[in-house]
This record gives sequence, C-alpha cells and structure tokens, in this order.
Amino acid sequence: MALVLGTNCGFVTNAPTGDPAGNAYECDSIAWAGKDTAPVGAIKVTEIGWWCDTATEEANFEVGIYDHNVVDDEPEAVVGDLSQTNAKGTDAGWKRVTGLNIPITASTIYWMAFQLDDTATKTRGDYGSLADSKFVERYPNVTSLLNPWETNYGSYDNLMPAIYAVYETVAQLTEGFLEVMGITTPTSAHVGDTINFTIHTQNTGSVDNFKVELSGDLTGSQEFSLGAGLTKDVPFSFIMPYTDVSITINTYHLTEDGDWVWDTSSVWGVNKWK
Repeated sequence: MALVLGTNCGFVTNAPTGDPAGNAYECDSIAWAGKDTAPVGAIKVTEIGWWCDTATEEANFEVGIYDHNVVDDEPEAVVGDLSQTNAKGTDAGWKRVTGLNIPITASTIYWMAFQLDDTATKTRGDYGSLADSKFVERYPNVTSLLNPWETNYGSYDNLMPAIYAVYETVAQLTEGFLEVMGITTPTSAHVGDTINFTIHTQNTGSVDNFKVELSGDLTGSQEFSLGAGLTKDVPFSFIMPYTDVSITINTYHLTEDGDWVWDTSSVWGVNKWK
C-alpha cells in the first residue's frame, strides 16, 4: 500500500491498520510534521498516530497539531495541547495517541507532528510522494515538540510522512422542526367557560425560530425562539362557544431566507356540555 491522504496519512475518519509501505527513514531524536487541510465539517482531532517501520528499544514520543505559517509554508503554533508522554513500545507498527480533544476549523491548513526520543538502534518512520503535500523535520538531538515549531532543518515539497489525525465532525441536525409532544386541555366545557390549553412542543432540529398557528373554529398564532433539543409550553385560551370546537394546530420553522416552512399538524377538539 502507498501513502494516501485521508486513508493512512493526513486527516482521516478511521485510524489506519496496514503497513503504508512507504520509504523508511530514521526518525528518533527528530521531529516530523506533515501538512494537510482539515475536511469540510471537521471540528476536532481525537487521535494522532505515526508509522514505526522498525522494532527498536522503548522510547517516549510526543504528538500534536500545529497551525500553518502561510509565509514560510511550515508549522507555527501548537493548536490545543501537545500529548507529551507516550510509550512507543518495542515493536514496529502504528503508534497511536487516543482520547485527544484538539479543536480545528474545517477547510484550514494544519500540520500533524510527532517527536521520538533517542533509541540505541535507529528507529525509522515512513514517508511517500504526494502531490501538493509537504514534509518538514527538525534535527538533530530533538527531545520534544516545541511551541512554536521553530526552524526546519529539512523541508520537502510533494512528500508526506506517515502521520495521521482522526477527526470528528459536527453532528448534522435537520433544519426543522418543531414537534408537538402533547396537549393539556379539558375535553368538554360549558358555554361561556374560559378554556385554557397548553401545547407542549420540542425543537428537534437545528434552527431556533418557530411559530404555532391555530386554524379551524378558532384562530391565533405565537412566534418564539427555542434552542435545539429544548422544550416549550405554548399557552392559548378562548371562551367556549355554543357549539363543539375543532382546532388544527400547525407548527412552522423559519428558514435562513426568512420563509416560514410547515412542520407538523395536529387536530384537537372540545365538546360543549349538553
């Protein structure tokens, strides 16, 4: 397998498992970083890993995400926090740090980096050719990732190290809607009674401006704001007429274009006492 952005290097949705089969090069006492653009919808990095091509002695490694220095085309400042205490182990394979919570912005250039302490036997990582990518390194005798990155001692266009960052995206809610969860009201009343009834609603979407509108024997409407997932009791009242009452309850949400879009309808009635 070759190095492929989005699969075994750069930003990925799932951590890779196979050998990337790139070019092996020594990486102990060195810091490596590779450049990639955060995908649409990405909001945070939860895992960073790098490919260790050789079985060598135990050593500590660090990982982190850096923002982009557009002038020098290199890493700049650490984003969030570095993870600085991680055991490499003594076998070859992917070396991973999970449980991270590093905030990122979609469609923005970042650098994913790792640093490995010295091993008596030279440890090798992998890199490969990738158009429009970039691989930078700091050496020799590098003992930690720095903030800011500082000067590169190696900079290679169209190459990418075998480093990945698992990202998460924002949960995608539907645009609407306002759902009617229930109605509290009497089912019958005498003529002239004041009828108070409450419509129990919940925002099950992502927008937050809504309207409840009555049609049928009685009319009326209320507009209000309500955050995603929240509930609201919407009260109405009327005087019981000489006939049975049938009401249609309609809910609407307001789009970004300023249009009211229908969500749901419910029919409700009150019988007049004989």
